[in-house]
Amino acid sequence: CVAAGLGKDGKAIGVVANFVNARSKEERNLRQFSWARQFNAPLFNDIKKKYSADLENVVYYSSEATHYMIFTPTKQSLLDTGCVRQADAPTLLGADNVDMAQLTDLAKNIACHFGIPPNFTPSQSVSIFDFSETKRHERAIVLAEDPECSEEHPPLVVCFCGDALLEPFWPEGLGIVRGFLSALDCVSSLQVWAQTKDSEAVGRHSDACYKILKSVAGQTREMTLKPAAEWRLDPATRYKGFK
Repeated sequence: CVAAGLGKDGKAIGVVANFVNARSKEERNLRQFSWARQFNAPLFNDIKKKYSADLENVVYYSSEATHYMIFTPTKQSLLDTGCVRQADAPTLLGADNVDMAQLTDLAKNIACHFGIPPNFTPSQSVSIFDFSETKRHERAIVLAEDPECSEEHPPLVVCFCGDALLEPFWPEGLGIVRGFLSALDCVSSLQVWAQTKDSEAVGRHSDACYKILKSVAGQTREMTLKPAAEWRLDPATRYKGFK
């Protein structure tokens, strides 16, 4: 694997909170949202002023049973609010360096700001994670060959897809689309293997898919992907410039 991302602990932190959805009239009227600071600075400035929470993103989804919220506070605001005790702790978000009571209060405050009843679910109530560093495999497919490989004992084909292949950087929102595309790439590569039994041809096919997949992003979608309605197993139906 190779490392990617921001490369420093605490540069990208997420807090997830799950609240009970009692299906009241007020709760049914809540609308899902996804905000980033650059698109609604007044909202984020107001939250910072009221709760000392300096956020980069905040997302809210609802289901029949729960209200799901995730937000990305800065490291400094977590220190300022007492959620994180020491900036130089060996593990920034280790259990002994996170004040869960303070973190719970912060999550409740953010929820209340948006009219979400702050009643946590019995499990998975609030958690915090660091996604400053992401990792990815160098290749999407590996053919593990036995020294005594033969027609009776062919190579073992190992494919990687989704987060196991290319760990997403959460704010980009690429995890799902890359998961679907990489799964299709895996099956397409296996099809080449079934048809040819040529490990080099399989490697070239997989590498061509992966090269484009790694460049897929919100800003590059129009340059890298064909319309989703056209997607099929053949990578040429999904990726522009696939050869």
